[in-house]
Amino acid sequence: MTTTISENPLMSSHGLAKGQDEKVTQLLIASYTARRPPWLARDALALFLHQYMTPWEDSLEDVRRGIDYALSPTKGEGGTVYTADSDGELVGGLVMLNTGMGGYVPANLLLFVCVAPPWRGQGIGRLLIQRALEACDGDVKLHVEPDNPAHELYRRLGFRNDYLEMRLKR
Repeated sequence: MTTTISENPLMSSHGLAKGQDEKVTQLLIASYTARRPPWLARDALALFLHQYMTPWEDSLEDVRRGIDYALSPTKGEGGTVYTADSDGELVGGLVMLNTGMGGYVPANLLLFVCVAPPWRGQGIGRLLIQRALEACDGDVKLHVEPDNPAHELYRRLGFRNDYLEMRLKR
């Protein structure tokens, strides 16, 4: 895979081979706030994330709330949203939240990351996560189901399973 990073630190362009015909496609990974394509409204991004996070998807309303929190200018909220697109087609997305904490509770929560099925296995999820990690300050946590194959990607990127999460549902 060849990589060309644009001069804008919030965007990068990557040459990827798509399919077996080895056709090279340009992939643009960008901050949603820095370069929001006119065709990508918040609700379209929320629907994409909800649809392609199966079978681990959150409700569409929860995805919308996560995006809104990440894009919020309110003190104590915020985060970042990154998208990956190829020729005007959304192929991946990521939402990272600032927790407003630090120390025992990491400063960032990798809330959502997904890639459309035809584009999986080409490193797009890794590129999205790396871009988000480069842009945030402090530690990052995430929640992943034990049977989600993405947990191996997270491990390769340096995430560790130091804690057992327990929840009381009401």
